[in-house]
Amino acid sequence: MGMSPSSRSQFIAEMRHVFKLALPITFVQLSYHSIGFVDTVLAGRSDPLTLGAVGLGNIIFFSVAVFGIGLMLGMDAIVARAMGTGDHARAMGMAAQSFYLGIFAGIGTTVFLLLVMALFPLFGVVPELIPGTRVYIASRLVGIIPMFWSVSLRSYLQGREITTPVIHAAIAVNVFNFVADWVLLFGDEGLREWGLPGIGLQGMGPAGLGWASSASSIFLAAWLLHGTVRHAPREHLSLRWQPKLLRELWWQGLPVGIQLCGEVSFFALMGLMVSHMGVMEAGAHAAAANVGGLSFALAVGAGSAGAIRVGNAMGRGRLDLARAAGVSAMLLGCSAMFVVAIFMWVMPHRVAGWIVADPQVIKLTAHLLIISGFFQVFDGMQGVLAGVLRGMGQTKAALVRYICGLWGVGFPLAWLFGIVLDGGAMGVWLGITAGLVAAAVLLCQRFLLLTQKSH
Repeated sequence: MGMSPSSRSQFIAEMRHVFKLALPITFVQLSYHSIGFVDTVLAGRSDPLTLGAVGLGNIIFFSVAVFGIGLMLGMDAIVARAMGTGDHARAMGMAAQSFYLGIFAGIGTTVFLLLVMALFPLFGVVPELIPGTRVYIASRLVGIIPMFWSVSLRSYLQGREITTPVIHAAIAVNVFNFVADWVLLFGDEGLREWGLPGIGLQGMGPAGLGWASSASSIFLAAWLLHGTVRHAPREHLSLRWQPKLLRELWWQGLPVGIQLCGEVSFFALMGLMVSHMGVMEAGAHAAAANVGGLSFALAVGAGSAGAIRVGNAMGRGRLDLARAAGVSAMLLGCSAMFVVAIFMWVMPHRVAGWIVADPQVIKLTAHLLIISGFFQVFDGMQGVLAGVLRGMGQTKAALVRYICGLWGVGFPLAWLFGIVLDGGAMGVWLGITAGLVAAAVLLCQRFLLLTQKSH
């Protein structure tokens, strides 16, 4: 049966809302990716040891910090649901509790990372990389709590569908980070390249990039705090401790944090599996994964927009609007990922050539990109649905289905195709694709089941 005229107009209106919200969120997501990209590029201009230390430090830092980021991400949907009921006090109360949750998450992350750094020799880290990696991570820890605060403040503003200060902050922090990276990494030498006089500053190597990242986190948190105070109702501005709201925020964000950790662990394990197949396979896998990671920002933007619009509809008790918003977000995310997939199918060798130079690695990377093109749509679908279910408060259900798809289907099939059947890197990627398809199907089934009452 087709939609009635009123349902069709409702769906079109919701599609416009999702699209209008997804565009700025996607831009912000891509801008945050660019910060890490700039760090890596500038480290590569320095020396191989700095590049290696910063690369390893980044992987370790985010593999641990991603749990705290997930805790903070649970807030956008809570704020959206509160705004759906017109409860500004609850929305602002959640933002206040995220201040305390960010402190707790920052302390826990710091302790864990200090323990990991102490155990570097036991993990088989190359001895030459240990000092630089340690000093990079240690200097980044100074900004860990502001980094978590910036995620929560961004979630609060986006949950209220206020995106202008978030966009301005993303642009400003990219400029700030580049300048800080350049000056602290290269010192007076870098200043002279810009035609400026030296100030007696020595290049700080990995520590300089770490301090620049911490300073950027503090800068970003301060900018977003100003935007939050400016747009929040004055009568609700308070940092009052509210244990009930803090517990709710914790339980909403906990599954998201675990899910992100599971995702990082899964792809790290896939990389480890491929690395045992040879240098060329490892390089091709890393190159293809970088392309997929960048394009996934499109799905994250659509998923965040879906979480906010679905959360708002749930707050108003409108399952029909929640379904329309969820389907709109899925269509938008999948369409964007399909466009990316077309590029991977039509010109895989050219895309691979943008990242790597070795002809043999380009050839294998191109083959992996063709496979990646097939899972792009499903990767986008599961990414959007994770956000949509977050908007419905279904973070635990999303976590269970994500684990079943990636770890229950993807991991064993990657092992089977890649190792047992000797399919190499392509076999591993076929397994990854199967896992993402399974996760997308399971998440979609849950969403449709929850919203079927509206029909």
